[in-house]
Amino acid sequence: MKRALLLGYFGAGNWGDELILECFLRGYGDILREKGFELAVTVKRPANAAYREHLGELWPGLDLVQMGPLLPCSLGLRKSSHLICPGGSLLQNRTSNRSLGYYLSIISAFLRGGRAAMMLNQGLGPIRGELWEARTREVLSQLQFFSARDRRSAMWAAESVPSDRRLLTSDAVFAALPDWEYEPAGGESWDYCFVVRAQVGSPLLSSPQFPPDGRYLVAVLQEDEWKQPRRIEHLGRRLDRESLALLNASSFVRKLRQCKLVVSERYHGLVAALIAGVPFVGVGDDPKLSSFCGECDMPACTERSVSVGTLEKLKKEALERFRAEVFRERVADFVDRHRRQRERLIELL
Repeated sequence: MKRALLLGYFGAGNWGDELILECFLRGYGDILREKGFELAVTVKRPANAAYREHLGELWPGLDLVQMGPLLPCSLGLRKSSHLICPGGSLLQNRTSNRSLGYYLSIISAFLRGGRAAMMLNQGLGPIRGELWEARTREVLSQLQFFSARDRRSAMWAAESVPSDRRLLTSDAVFAALPDWEYEPAGGESWDYCFVVRAQVGSPLLSSPQFPPDGRYLVAVLQEDEWKQPRRIEHLGRRLDRESLALLNASSFVRKLRQCKLVVSERYHGLVAALIAGVPFVGVGDDPKLSSFCGECDMPACTERSVSVGTLEKLKKEALERFRAEVFRERVADFVDRHRRQRERLIELL
């Protein structure tokens, strides 16, 4: 029996990562079943009953493998015949080298056993340091298959992965786009939805002028960013605590449709805005934000602190650029990229 281990930062309460896992299983699960695979998935924390039940609905009998320093030599890795990274930005050292070294060590350990490893729908970088870049390129060159979720990552990988083993796709969300795409908005409306990183260095929260006047919503997509009392206490001085909630995908998109503009410090906040058909602005110096905004012809801001004046300029620019038909075309293109990838995976698996 073939067994694939899905490697990612799952089970940690990150909205984007959980959406990646769910959409990958819905979008590619039929191929894996037809090819006779058993599945396991890495989880950052011990899974509670509700999370196990949710994953069991997506794939009955899904095995959970605990992440930790011993994962590269664990039984969960050794007994798997295939390693699949279904999406995200695993290979980057923007904040520290620890995460990049950890994932490279897991993939390298798997490759040393002569087994097939694939990285799908990946955003690469930033990768800083010549040694780290060389090590990353060496691992990429040994993969059976690599697909990039954006053009910038695809160009970076092109120097390491031969053309017959790489592909441009999009985020895993577009592998199984939910039924609520472009449903009409209704009910109460807001001027903004801010998707923030509730941590030090947030360009929005670090601005003394934030939030601006008007009606707004705030979303925090990382569970531990709103459950820690000190962070809630800090945010609660300026924001409505009730808006700080980790919403499920359909509820979040429905909320976005009631907003005039989405301003997001998180990548999947931008993805959700595109699906909702709402103009958006990416905020922060992470290249994946500016890359996604570039593909969708929406503005991005890399300033460390966003003033009200800057926010008004970005809002005006986003509204002037926005065309609903262009958003629909972009979504259709992102979905079509996964059709091509399905064809390749059917051959490879």
